[in-house]
Amino acid sequence: MRLLTTDPLFAWDKLPDTPAIAILKDMLDRLPDARLLAELRRYRGKGRNDYPMHVLWRVTLLRIMLRHVHMVDTLAELWRNPALQKVAGIEDGMKIPTDCNISRFLEVLGLPQHLGLMQEIFEQVGAMLGEAVPDLGAHLAGDSAALSAGGMLRSGRWADWSSPMEGRKSIGMKRGRFLRPIRGSAISSTCWWTRCMRWCWPLS
Repeated sequence: MRLLTTDPLFAWDKLPDTPAIAILKDMLDRLPDARLLAELRRYRGKGRNDYPMHVLWRVTLLRIMLRHVHMVDTLAELWRNPALQKVAGIEDGMKIPTDCNISRFLEVLGLPQHLGLMQEIFEQVGAMLGEAVPDLGAHLAGDSAALSAGGMLRSGRWADWSSPMEGRKSIGMKRGRFLRPIRGSAISSTCWWTRCMRWCWPLS
C-alpha cells in the first residue's frame, strides 16, 4: 500500500542538524525583541547581573534552533564551541549559564507581561514572513488524517454536533455544511509560547 505524507508548513525535521553559526546569528539578530529585553531588565531591577537577560534569552532560543532535547545539551555545546558563545552574547570573561539559571529565567519569561511581549514578537515575525513570501498560504491544502475529529465530536467541543462517523478521522458534516470548532477547542490556535514551553521542559 502506498502512503502519502504531507510535511507541516514549518517542518523541523527538514532543517539541518547543525545549522551554520552565521545562520543562527542572523536569526537571533533579526528578532524584534528589544521591548521584551527592556521589560526583562526592568523586572530584574538593580540586582546582580552575572547572567545578562539577553544572554539567557538567546540561550533559550538556541536550544530550540539547535533542536536539542534537553537544555544541558545546549549548555554543553556552548562550553565546547566558543563561536556559539559569541552568538549567544557571551563575551570573554562572562559566565556560561547553568541549567538552574535557565530554569529560573523560564519562570520569569512565563509571567503574563512577558508572554504578551513574546506574542508581539511572534506576530511581527509572521508579518516579516508574509512580506518575504507574499503568496504564502494563497494556495494551501491540508490532510485532515491527523485530526481526531471523532473524539472531539464525542467530547462536545464543536459548535454543532452530529453522530461521530465510525472509524473516520475527518471533520463531521451536518445538512451539507462543515461543523466548525468553537473558540477554545483543541483545534483552534494555541499560544505559541505554550508550544515553546513544551519544547523547553523538562530541564535535565
